[in-house]
Amino acid sequence: MKKIKIIAFLFFIITSVSSCFYGSFKGLTSNYNNEKENLKIVFLDSINDNQNSKSEIIYSLNGLSLKNQISKYDKSLVYIWSTNCSSEFCLPLYSVQSICDEKGIELFVILEYYDKNVKDHFNQTKNPIFSIDHKYYETNFVSSYTEKFMDDLIGHKLNDSISWKRYYYFEKDELKDVKRTIVSN
Repeated sequence: MKKIKIIAFLFFIITSVSSCFYGSFKGLTSNYNNEKENLKIVFLDSINDNQNSKSEIIYSLNGLSLKNQISKYDKSLVYIWSTNCSSEFCLPLYSVQSICDEKGIELFVILEYYDKNVKDHFNQTKNPIFSIDHKYYETNFVSSYTEKFMDDLIGHKLNDSISWKRYYYFEKDELKDVKRTIVSN
């Protein structure tokens, strides 16, 4: 009898908790299959200066392509951005663009995962919004493809002190600084 009560209790808990997990986990996977009909996504082998920041296109690329592009600029900032991040470290795109403009820094916004809410943020930056090419890295998991992307961009594995931060400052293609925020307190 005690065994039946335990099984019934576990069944109740599992069915109750499983309802909390209905839907997608934004930020766990690329969300590409859910959003490919809602968003215009173009997969690139390399960036050219003809990609239009005023279009509603997300350009998906790998870290080596971005590294090649940022090497053209004396100073650049790579912002790993999520439309749903509500942390104090996740600044609006127009704010980051304004800070970069004041400091003469070229901004590259890299979308962590696909989300239809990105449409509300087009045209807030000089460059188009880019995403990490999950197909190139052969994984749909954000943590895996972001790590591989950053390894390619930086040229080596990220150490724990700089991994999972959002702002990567480069001079040419050399990483100079990594920060959680670009706003001074």
